[in-house]
Amino acid sequence: MTSTPVVFFVPGAWHEPWVFDDVRSTLSDRGFETGTSALATVGSKNARVGVLDDAAVIRSALLELIDAGKEVVVVAHSYGGVVASNSVRGLSISQRAADGKVGGIALLLYLCAFVVPVETSLLMAVNNVFPDWWNVTEDRQFLTPIDPGKVFYADVKPPLAARAIAALEPMPSQMALDKSTYAPLNEDFEVGYVFTEKDQALDVSAQRGMFSQFPAGSFSASLDSSHSPFLSMPVALADAIQDAVNYIQTKKSR
Repeated sequence: MTSTPVVFFVPGAWHEPWVFDDVRSTLSDRGFETGTSALATVGSKNARVGVLDDAAVIRSALLELIDAGKEVVVVAHSYGGVVASNSVRGLSISQRAADGKVGGIALLLYLCAFVVPVETSLLMAVNNVFPDWWNVTEDRQFLTPIDPGKVFYADVKPPLAARAIAALEPMPSQMALDKSTYAPLNEDFEVGYVFTEKDQALDVSAQRGMFSQFPAGSFSASLDSSHSPFLSMPVALADAIQDAVNYIQTKKSR
């Protein structure tokens, strides 16, 4: 990389971008530019909005940075991993360079996130059964989490957890039904994973199973947190992101 990359956060299901405020502030204090974007699905009243709509929104936000010549580290949380994977076709630094362009995705860093193959939906990735902590409306068109305090925020300070719970928005179930159209793992992208050891939404064993499909030499880090380290331990998460940046910078300089 030629400069300090922009760190761009992709939210998970039901979450708005404000949840990254603390980790973004920490990274800003360390000299990083950061960015994020809301998802089209979060709070949508349109039952047909899904992964590909979210991917289009994220791709547009990434292109604003990349077309300005920026190099970007994408940090994708939970469901946001599926969104990020479907938003980056042709946008790696090497793919852009092959077209005579500068800028691009320097790293896709999955944060306790889903990484699924092409032609696989989120529902297929969880054995075609809605998790028992998903509340599905009678018409099966919208989803909300059951007991998010336990599932998402077990180690988050109660006032902040209460704020986060109050801010959660419903999601169209289409987000779980859309099949992925792109998988970056073997497409000339640098990829990495941050594990959350006490996760009650996506068990760490499942996280490690997905990481086992990553190319040899991919970055990984582990946090002793629940599903939301950006709220429970933002400094430790910032450390992991900075370690990932240092890792790929060192790898590129060899």
